[in-house]
Amino acid sequence: MRSQESAGVQNKSANLFSQKTSENTIKLWDVLSGKELRTLSGHGSTVSSVAWSVDGKTLASGSFDNMIILWSAATDDEVWEHMPLDQQPKRSKAQAAKSLQK
Repeated sequence: MRSQESAGVQNKSANLFSQKTSENTIKLWDVLSGKELRTLSGHGSTVSSVAWSVDGKTLASGSFDNMIILWSAATDDEVWEHMPLDQQPKRSKAQAAKSLQK
């Protein structure tokens, strides 16, 4: 992934520009027309960074709540999410043991 510290980063293979916003979202723009295409929502805090994969198929975003989300450029769906262990919902010992049996 190419890292970007500015307000946004361009995906040249898809003519998309991703822009982090102050509303915990990411806006995708069409580079050629300058029109806003859609808004990606999923973070619980301000988005601090965005980066496109080299092939342009995946957008990674990180936020101040320590979450990382990978988005599909084709569908805008979350394809992967990471939340630190200390922020994950607490499970009982029985729930944890049951998940290990799977």
